[in-house]
Amino acid sequence: MNFLFNSKYAPLTNRIAFLHAPIGDVLKAHENWAKNLVEPIPYKIMIHKGSFESLLESSLSFKYPCRDIILQTSTHWTAYYHNQLTITYFAERISRILSIETIIAEALPSYFGKVINGWGGGMFSYFNKGELVRNLMLSDQDRWEFDIYGTPFPFEDVEKYKERYVRNRFTIEMLNNYLQEFGIDFFNENFYMPEGGQAYIIEQVRQPWPNEETMTLAEIRNHLKYE
Repeated sequence: MNFLFNSKYAPLTNRIAFLHAPIGDVLKAHENWAKNLVEPIPYKIMIHKGSFESLLESSLSFKYPCRDIILQTSTHWTAYYHNQLTITYFAERISRILSIETIIAEALPSYFGKVINGWGGGMFSYFNKGELVRNLMLSDQDRWEFDIYGTPFPFEDVEKYKERYVRNRFTIEMLNNYLQEFGIDFFNENFYMPEGGQAYIIEQVRQPWPNEETMTLAEIRNHLKYE
């Protein structure tokens, strides 16, 4: 299994959420939510038209300025990622506001240099109307751990969850197969930003918060031991 752009933009491409709604509905839901905050954070919206790779380039740097990115895919799913790496509140919030299905997928090229079965662990999370229904996660917590929540979907390979070695209970191939069942081609660059498609970069307009320093792609990759 090949990672997006051979992990060139990881960790930006590690975790992507998929919202079962048109991109215009997702953007409008965000705008309505932002207007009703007790202390609204000013933001600007930039429209991006072009390739998925050029969108990733436009999403840099990391942490600050804070950016949410929503983009079209070649199917009915709207994709979302964030330059804060692991934050998925946006996707869960929109799922609740629009009463839609949302899937969050994660595939790490390594976990601080640790690789097993071709990856550093990952996650499959399925939400319905903002509520977590199903979650599978393989992660390194000093040792490999497999966390599972909810009722299995009919297509799941439940026998794999009984493997003797925890690291074998959830693989990158399983993640890909589960996502394909929903029409999500997570590992295919061509799935994102189809011809004529567009994306919105939602950038918060504010001063950085404490410890919210700007990090370049090279700096964060070095920190995560991707180089």
